[in-house]
Amino acid sequence: MSFGSFLIATTCGIFLIIILALLAQRFNASGNSWLMTLWLAWLASLLWAFTRPSFSVIFTGLVLSMFIFIIVPATGAQLYGSTVLATHNYIAGVIPALKIAVVAQVAMLAGAMGPSATTR
Repeated sequence: MSFGSFLIATTCGIFLIIILALLAQRFNASGNSWLMTLWLAWLASLLWAFTRPSFSVIFTGLVLSMFIFIIVPATGAQLYGSTVLATHNYIAGVIPALKIAVVAQVAMLAGAMGPSATTR
């Protein structure tokens, strides 16, 4: 593993540790901290996707689809309260959905980092 790859893996690993620390610290916090954690996890995944020497189109596509279908709607739901569909308000499900999205994003990043750290 070259020094550049090691530096990238270390940086993304540090992001992952920070995200996990935020999860433990803010477990019972409001939805804004979960939204911040989701954005940090997504940014760490984006950094990992674009700085790897072996560019993965599939992983980058997953990261971008997470942005389009998870990050943007979750931000709108948390910050602007846009949770009304056909006169039914789904505000009670926003924070659990944010928690699930954070776990999914962190697991996706960990899965992408895992195999590349063992191959040489």
